[in-house]
Amino acid sequence: KAFIHIRPKLNSELFFLVLRSKFITQISAVSRQGKGYPTLKEDDLKSIRFPKYIVDALLKNEANLIDKIIPIKNEIGNLKDSKKPTLDIINQVFGEAFGFDWEEFESIKREKTYTSSITSFANNIDCRMGIRFHNKAGAYLQTFLESKTNKRIKDFISEPIVLGKSVSPKDYDEDGEYFYIAMSNIKTWAFDPADCKKISDEYSSSNLNKTIQKGDILLARSGEGTIGKVALIEDEEISGIFADFTQRIRLAGFDPLCAYYYFRSDFFQYLVYTHKKGLGNNTNIFPSQIKEFPMPDWDETKQAEIIEKIKLQLDKQKIIDLQIENKQQAINKIIEDAISQQ
Repeated sequence: KAFIHIRPKLNSELFFLVLRSKFITQISAVSRQGKGYPTLKEDDLKSIRFPKYIVDALLKNEANLIDKIIPIKNEIGNLKDSKKPTLDIINQVFGEAFGFDWEEFESIKREKTYTSSITSFANNIDCRMGIRFHNKAGAYLQTFLESKTNKRIKDFISEPIVLGKSVSPKDYDEDGEYFYIAMSNIKTWAFDPADCKKISDEYSSSNLNKTIQKGDILLARSGEGTIGKVALIEDEEISGIFADFTQRIRLAGFDPLCAYYYFRSDFFQYLVYTHKKGLGNNTNIFPSQIKEFPMPDWDETKQAEIIEKIKLQLDKQKIIDLQIENKQQAINKIIEDAISQQ
């Protein structure tokens, strides 16, 4: 339902490339503002008129264009295949630092049937009885981390982890100084101010205890697909109040960037999965749980080493992204040259 099916009369590959380059402005022009994001309607797409000289150039040079473009597209595909996802990089570095057996962990996760005892359900103050909380992989990970460190997140916080503040429509003010940072603004694992609303000076001045500062880590505490996601505040110029469905972690004695990478890893995220409460999309995790999660007891040198290893590999991925972008620009130039010569 969220897709529009288009079957072009000219080569599909060529039409796709032209739509995302030469004709992207026409598509954007007919988009409508939906519930917080632009949408496209079939009838609006049908109303677009493409310049005849461009269409004629594409039809005339179709075979020649495809012959030139396909090899470059294959090179782009090879570059994309060579990329490593950020999570894989983070997991690899932390896995090597801990000496963790990922294959054994994945094998345990695949187990669907196993036995337990009545007494095992008494290992928590909430009387949790769900399979998610008591699954073997979660117990394996928890035991492993506890064998590597006796520290908890609460041992490295400068002040208690707190939830944010709720807001009402009347509190928004586009001329305000402070952003209102909701879960949607950290869903990309970084604070994205693009669609972040601002709040009135009156509201922000009444909630200065819910502000952010450089080095803070915000964690989404609710909602499937978002719960557990974190963002590191790296810009000291940003002023913001964080929402009630996020929680602020303010560290002391531990590098915020190293902690941020750790929180993104499966070591932390799987603990969020096992400890979250609720059913369906209405799951939550609270500061009282987060503060008890195991935290590596590494000195500054070790933390810096972890950061450097991750950054080094992430920089390599950025180089691949740049190579992909250059090749995409080369394809765009081939199309532009064919049109200009018409």
